[in-house]
Amino acid sequence: MELEINLEKNKTILCLSKDKKIIDQIEWEEKNNLSRTLLKMIDEMLKKHKLDQKEVSLSVKSAFPSGFTSNRIAQSIAKAFNWGNRQIK
Repeated sequence: MELEINLEKNKTILCLSKDKKIIDQIEWEEKNNLSRTLLKMIDEMLKKHKLDQKEVSLSVKSAFPSGFTSNRIAQSIAKAFNWGNRQIK
């Protein structure tokens, strides 16, 4: 399964998919609080679908240049999440 963080101008979309088919998504308005909300939303999505972290890979799609804070926060969370998966397996 894949979990994608999609960063757009004023909103963030967390999309769960399998074999490129969308299963579920959560969308919320971005109010400069991504560092406080993103992990909570990822956890909610995993719990909702009864998934364990090691069953999912996380990626980021962003409409912003790589220097933007939101993009760097999302990239850092994705890297840590995927690194943790390699350590668990």
